[in-house]
Amino acid sequence: MSKVELGVKMDIIDSISTEPDPAILKIVTKSNQILLKKQIKEVNNMSKVLNLKNNGALKSVLVVTIIVVMSLCFFAACGGTNVVGTWKLDRVVNDGTTINSTDTDKGEYAEDFNNVLVLNEDKTGSIKIKADSASEGTWTQTNNTITITVDENDTTFTLSGNELIYDNEGVRYFYKKSA
Repeated sequence: MSKVELGVKMDIIDSISTEPDPAILKIVTKSNQILLKKQIKEVNNMSKVLNLKNNGALKSVLVVTIIVVMSLCFFAACGGTNVVGTWKLDRVVNDGTTINSTDTDKGEYAEDFNNVLVLNEDKTGSIKIKADSASEGTWTQTNNTITITVDENDTTFTLSGNELIYDNEGVRYFYKKSA
């Protein structure tokens, strides 16, 4: 398989969201198995060309190297933060001032630290803002954008590393996933 073909397949894999569909994972896994079989055949052919037929150790090293590279490609494509779960407000940043959930004096943001997001596997979820009860809704993910819809109102978060960030007119709310 040429580098161009592999690059095209990796572009397709890169386009998968951080929470890939199980059917797509099955296709990617099958594709990787096919690629691995082709690579093993190529190693066998290379060993004949290089007259390595009697050098089993070097042949084994080549096969293991190819397996490791293919595995890394697969896991890199499926990597990312799984957004399903409970997210709690960790910190608020306003005009360069950071208020952490562990601070004793949270000032005007004290009630905000009761904020909780719940994103369920079935794309349902809830938002609890301040002391209000949780509002039920649905959520979607497009690349690093998480949109929670409650009563036809959308709230958009940005996934950055292991944080969900909500920007409210320059005040940024950083959520961390609960264990």
